[in-house]
Amino acid sequence: MCESDLNCHMLCVTFRRAVVSCGQGHYQAVRTVPAQLLQSRTRERRSRLLGHRLPHGSLFGQRCRSADHTFGDDVLESTILSAYIVRQIDRHYQALALACSSVSLLLTASFATAQSTSAPTLATSHLAEGIVHSRLVPLARAKAPNSTSTTSWVTERRFVEYRGSAAVMQVITGGTRGHEYADSLLFYRATLRPIWDHLHRGGMTTALSFDGVHVTGRVTQKDSAARRIDLTTGIPSFSGTIDDVVVQSVPLVSGYHVVLPFVGGDGVVESDTIRVRRRERVPISNDSRDAWAVDLSYPSGSETLWIDPATRAIVRHIYTLKDHSQREVVTS
Repeated sequence: MCESDLNCHMLCVTFRRAVVSCGQGHYQAVRTVPAQLLQSRTRERRSRLLGHRLPHGSLFGQRCRSADHTFGDDVLESTILSAYIVRQIDRHYQALALACSSVSLLLTASFATAQSTSAPTLATSHLAEGIVHSRLVPLARAKAPNSTSTTSWVTERRFVEYRGSAAVMQVITGGTRGHEYADSLLFYRATLRPIWDHLHRGGMTTALSFDGVHVTGRVTQKDSAARRIDLTTGIPSFSGTIDDVVVQSVPLVSGYHVVLPFVGGDGVVESDTIRVRRRERVPISNDSRDAWAVDLSYPSGSETLWIDPATRAIVRHIYTLKDHSQREVVTS
């Protein structure tokens, strides 16, 4: 074999091995081509080519290794082998793509039923006007009729209209001696999205404005310069003063959970997780009631709220702090 023939032959063999190796990881079955199919197609293609006059110096006309074997045989064999492998790989890829798309749809559907990373559809018909007095007491003393509260507050809500949309005006006053505060919040009734929030606590004043995912405002501390607030969240945020109302309003489906941004009175946003555990009997005084147990988790602790299935009223509300101590909300 001449040197040029040898180089061409090695190039052909190298190409054939490359094609086979491409399919080796996932398609080892296509490496073995039926011998009869390969021989018949080689003879058929060679007879076609040799039936025409070949130009002088053509590779197909040069003898290689034996009298009845030309370099054209190698090229034809490699071409047929490559075409066969490519067709088989293409078929396997099509089948694999179909299977992956089916699995993806199933995973997406099951994932969507368990959690949500977007804004949930809220049920807010439970909202009512009125005044509620609340106390936060250690859990061990929560059932005592004359228990001394560590923190107390009063919440008043009134239905109003804001630019043609139904809204709620909420005012909370409370705290402990020396740490009183007053918070005024205006939010949309249907979505619970805040419009503005004004907080006065000690020597600090916060004024926040909400516009979808954009939150602006300023925090003013006594004897210090005002700090500007300019936040952007992935989805529209909620006010931290109505986190319990948001928990009341999420879909009550066992296993459902959602991560939502809440903006606190100091103008800092945090991601809180709401998780619906299950429907269970919860002890209330000397009785028990059927309710949904829903957990609210955040960096400084967690809360568990038991929600009435029919009215969505909060029948019990317990705080768990980082030191694992617990406080219960007692309302009147």
